[in-house]
Amino acid sequence: MGKMNATFDMMGESDASCKANIESANASLVSAGHNITEAKNKSDAALKRASMAQNITNAVLTEFDKTKSADVGVKADERAMKESEMAARKVIGEAETSRGELKKARDELNAAREKKGSHLETILKNFSTALEQAKNNFAHDLNVCDASNFVAPNVSIYAAEDVFAQLVAVNFSADSANNDKLLGNCTQKVEALGRLVEEIGVYSSATRDNASKALQHADAAVQSAKEAEKIAIDVVKSEINKKWSEIRAAKGNMTALSGKVAELVKQQGHLYKNLSAVAELSNKTMNKALVAVRNCTAAAAIAMEATTTVLKTTNETGHVANANNSCAKAYANVINEDGAVQRVLSDTEATKAHVGQVHRDVNTSLAVGKSQLDQMKRNFTALSEFTNGGYFASFDSARFPADTTVPELTLENATKIYTKLRSITAFNASRIEESLTSFRNVVAGISSNLTIAVGHQKGAADNVTLAETRAKEVEETRAVLKEALEKQRARLCDTVKQLTEINNKTTALQKEAIAVRESEAAQLKRASAANQRAEDAVTRAVAAEPHAAEATAQYQLTGESFRNARIEAKHLVKNAAASLQANEEHIKKINNNFTYAVKAVSSHHCETEINVYKSAVTC
Repeated sequence: MGKMNATFDMMGESDASCKANIESANASLVSAGHNITEAKNKSDAALKRASMAQNITNAVLTEFDKTKSADVGVKADERAMKESEMAARKVIGEAETSRGELKKARDELNAAREKKGSHLETILKNFSTALEQAKNNFAHDLNVCDASNFVAPNVSIYAAEDVFAQLVAVNFSADSANNDKLLGNCTQKVEALGRLVEEIGVYSSATRDNASKALQHADAAVQSAKEAEKIAIDVVKSEINKKWSEIRAAKGNMTALSGKVAELVKQQGHLYKNLSAVAELSNKTMNKALVAVRNCTAAAAIAMEATTTVLKTTNETGHVANANNSCAKAYANVINEDGAVQRVLSDTEATKAHVGQVHRDVNTSLAVGKSQLDQMKRNFTALSEFTNGGYFASFDSARFPADTTVPELTLENATKIYTKLRSITAFNASRIEESLTSFRNVVAGISSNLTIAVGHQKGAADNVTLAETRAKEVEETRAVLKEALEKQRARLCDTVKQLTEINNKTTALQKEAIAVRESEAAQLKRASAANQRAEDAVTRAVAAEPHAAEATAQYQLTGESFRNARIEAKHLVKNAAASLQANEEHIKKINNNFTYAVKAVSSHHCETEINVYKSAVTC
């Protein structure tokens, strides 16, 4: 009975232990499932973030591979965990079945135990009755179950038959074989359940260990992903500073290019101004050349004529001719050089429209570049919305640092910023540089034209100087002629004096002739009056007629004489007037010719007429 009780208790303990182990295993499996889920979530998130980081830069490739490898480990651990979990659940199912069988066997054992207990109660009752009968209720005072203290009583012959009858009913071997078999079956059930519990422990531990490994791999994936994330964020920060520097450089480049264009515009204006000055100087040079050649030609012609007008001078005619020829050649050279200048000016003027178009093109390219730069600035500034309240320094601030302060970034924001950064196209200054080169070339062309024009203008100026030098040589000839003219002035002065004296005498004679003519007219008038009185006397007295006739005859003679005298006086006056006029004209001609000669050989024009009476030629 004790073995049955022990087995019964053992079966209860085994069932309780199995139940506890199953509950623990189930809890462990659930925990492992949670851990696997956590590991998977961690690993998936880590791999996703590592992939995001790799999309930014290949610099995270090592950490990405570590993350991926850890993720593979998580998945392998998950598979192993699932296998051990399935095995554990299978064993748990078998254990539950075994528990059911154990319970059934225990119930059978309990029924057998109760049956045997009832049988033992009957035996005890019979034995106790036998003892009572054998020893007068001795059994009531005796613990029959205490074998160590039990002493068989003496039985009287009278009670022996009754005692024996009671003892015959005590059968300890009843169902002994069945009970032993039942106990053996129960023991097997307990042992089988114990083995299942051990298997549950093994698989549960394996499941727990695999889940733990998965968590470790997941943590490794998270750590590698964090490293990849840090690298990627640092790369984005570097790219932000790189783009900042690029925009900063673009701004500086735009400023430099704008400055170059402004300098070329200034240079262009200066060149055009200089070309205008060359054009003006060319006109002045041409005018000076015209003056010089006209001076040469006119002076030479006058000087040649003056050499025949004034006293003969040695070799002056040859000097004048040579100087005039050299002056003419210099003027021809001036015309050629000025023609070259005018062609350059004309070519430059013809290209003004093209230069203007090139200038507009470079301004247009600058405007496009400025628009592109402004767009780059706006796009860069717009990145601030992904900086969790941070901001970047303004491009238009007075201080434009080489690097901008980048606030802390999340990987998500770093990814967005990186995408936006790639959409900010690089500043393209090629069109500006091309148009600037074209503008520089046309300005260089203008500069070249200016150089050519200045060279030809210098050639023209040199030839003008030569012409003026030759004109001075003519002036020197004039000086020689002037000296000769001064010598001739005295002779001309004597001639004029003689003509003046003749004029004075002629004037006196003319006055006398006029006086005679006037006297003759008066005498004729008196004779006419006397004749009239004689005629009047005849009318008054016949005796006066002979005297009147005489008076008339005398009157006629006087009148004839007066008329002849008048005619002579008239001729004399007329001839005197003609002589005076001729002499005056001669004197005037002498003065005019002398004045002409003086002007011809003088270095400047005389403002007044020259008179040969002057003591010297002062013009």
